[in-house]
Amino acid sequence: MIWIMLALAAAVLAWLEYNWSYYALRSLRYKCEADRIMAEPGEHILWRSTVENHSRLPIPFVRLSEDFPDTALLVSSGTWSRRTNGRMSTQWVVEQKLSMLPRQKFSLELSFSFPRRGLYQFARSCLSTGDLLGFKEAERITDWQNIVILPERSKDAV
Repeated sequence: MIWIMLALAAAVLAWLEYNWSYYALRSLRYKCEADRIMAEPGEHILWRSTVENHSRLPIPFVRLSEDFPDTALLVSSGTWSRRTNGRMSTQWVVEQKLSMLPRQKFSLELSFSFPRRGLYQFARSCLSTGDLLGFKEAERITDWQNIVILPERSKDAV
């Protein structure tokens, strides 16, 4: 009888281990947005990222990784680092590691500006979570986002 109970407990634990990261990632809501999509050179842009756990269960491991163009001038302090991607260019990366309780919300605000006009593409934002024992990881990658920096205003414009 005890062997049946142990086998049943092992089966439940194996099912939880196999499915945890999928269900945990599905219960997370991620939103990132800039306070403006058009700005002038040198104008500060505020970037807000929000992660919410909509589950009734805690999620022990969540990693949020956001890539920013390398020409961004960083205004706010934070854990910025540089990473070289496959195209031989560098990007600023902000990475946060979280442990989220049920119904918890995490917000991050970053401020930056761009020195020259142009179209700046934010390569990706990646939200990943792992299983209970750390064997498997699931991730979700968001779409591209663009910010347009307008040409400088003429000094003699009326």
